[in-house]
Amino acid sequence: MRKYSKIPFRKVNDTSRTNEASFTTKGVEVYPKFWTLDAKIQDWVLTHEIGHSVEDAVGLSGLIKAAEDLGIDPWDTGNLPFGQFNMNEAFAESFASYHIDGDVQRRYPLWAKLVEDLSR
Repeated sequence: MRKYSKIPFRKVNDTSRTNEASFTTKGVEVYPKFWTLDAKIQDWVLTHEIGHSVEDAVGLSGLIKAAEDLGIDPWDTGNLPFGQFNMNEAFAESFASYHIDGDVQRRYPLWAKLVEDLSR
């Protein structure tokens, strides 16, 4: 994770935001709800957003091609990991799991491989 330490993190005091954080062109923004979370959940949320930065760096077409090269059908929304409904969120959740709890390696090994390949 050290190689992602240059991603800017910004505290944004926008109380209208209902999510905890998001990845934008400015880096990772954290909103008031983020600070109410347990420290372990904060780690997960930040790692998830870093996953979006990795995805952003390769672009959606790069993500789709890398997935298809591994035999992952990115359009099979019923089989995306962690109950996600789109490839972007499935990748970000897989990225967080890969770096935090390893569940993706056990449950979704192809997605773990996708994280490894795109994180190089």
